[in-house]
Amino acid sequence: MSNSFTRLSSANGYDNALRNLTTRYATMSALQENMTSGKKILRSSDDPTGAAQAERANTRIDRIATEQRALGTQVSAITQAESTLGNATDLLTEFRTLVVQAGNGANSPTERDTIAKQLVGIRDELLTLANKKDSNGMPLFNGLGSTSAPFETSANGVPPDPDYSYNGLPGQTASSTVAIPFTLDGRAAWMDVPEGNGVFSVSLGAANTGKAFTDIGVVTDASLMGT
Repeated sequence: MSNSFTRLSSANGYDNALRNLTTRYATMSALQENMTSGKKILRSSDDPTGAAQAERANTRIDRIATEQRALGTQVSAITQAESTLGNATDLLTEFRTLVVQAGNGANSPTERDTIAKQLVGIRDELLTLANKKDSNGMPLFNGLGSTSAPFETSANGVPPDPDYSYNGLPGQTASSTVAIPFTLDGRAAWMDVPEGNGVFSVSLGAANTGKAFTDIGVVTDASLMGT
């Protein structure tokens, strides 16, 4: 039976002790860095799998934050559009009141002229509301159209002037689980409505350049309205 002996020099023992101390110091330093930052993974080399999962989670968080900001802008635009339509309803109510008031036979020509000017003012206000823009400068009622004003006026010399046209693209973007339309369909909101009062309409003839007024009228035979 043979015996083997390993002889360790003091220099070798010193090197081992120093290497262990260095390794433990590095480990302690890394743990202190984790404690200070409050994070388990500071570098991809600490945990490649965990780092990849964290990166994907951060990407999802950023995407959700972006969608939330966009949704906030969309909600603000739709809220503003609804408020605008409410203001338009108030103006139309005022318009109807003035029209009824104009039908009073006791009104003088001056009073009728004043009422007419008020009606023109309300009409211009409605046009301003129809072309209203949101906080980003985008028209609220341009549907799928461009950034230009969706409603324009023109005059061809044939009463009733001015004429109004919708230059936007009818329709609006579809809603999703994370988004709602930025704009409303201006044509559906402002143009696709019955003309007149639902019973009959009154207008000046092409050769008539004067002024005319009428009372609210009476339908004596409703069966003839479809003829």
